[in-house]
Amino acid sequence: AITYNEGRVTVTSNKTIYCYLYFDLDKVLPQVFTFYLGGSSNPTYTNTVSTSAYLSFADTDIKEYCLTTESDNINCTWNEVSETSIEVDYTLANGDGTKTVNAYLRDYAGNVSPEVSDSIILDTTPPENNSISINNNAAYTTSTGVTLTLSSNGATEMCISNTETCTSWETYSTSKSHTLASGLGTKTVYVQYKDAAGNISSAVSDTISL
Repeated sequence: AITYNEGRVTVTSNKTIYCYLYFDLDKVLPQVFTFYLGGSSNPTYTNTVSTSAYLSFADTDIKEYCLTTESDNINCTWNEVSETSIEVDYTLANGDGTKTVNAYLRDYAGNVSPEVSDSIILDTTPPENNSISINNNAAYTTSTGVTLTLSSNGATEMCISNTETCTSWETYSTSKSHTLASGLGTKTVYVQYKDAAGNISSAVSDTISL
């Protein structure tokens, strides 16, 4: 009879004992995985260096991941993973422009995946050279219905209001029909512009006498 206790084998009579050691030989690199800068929505733009990184993979033996701006993983800082889908904080390099980051996975056998790259555009500058004119800069109008001429460098949206408070964003356009506030007197129309990264300009305005 043979018993096993705390790593020791006890033989009660003359026996031949065979000991087998089994282990997995894993030479398979981690497979293709998903990597997005800015989160799982995979945005094109961000207006802050403090963003996030999203990784998702099908392999179940992944131990660690690494994010780097270098062209290889030699100097990688490896971080452990406990789930097959994670979103972690990531800080981009300063300075507006396209930022590219490489991601790697490493499994328990030490196999490292090929790099997967993603890019995001860092834009921290609000729309510039913003303007608005009412009825082509007319001084007077006899109607509350006017036409606004609008201009901005970098805008994708605009918010027009008869007060200094922005109420509703809409797609940027260089011309728009607008209704002034009722009552005779000087009327002011305000506009703010927003770009694709979410940067919002200060309000600009124009006046006209109704």
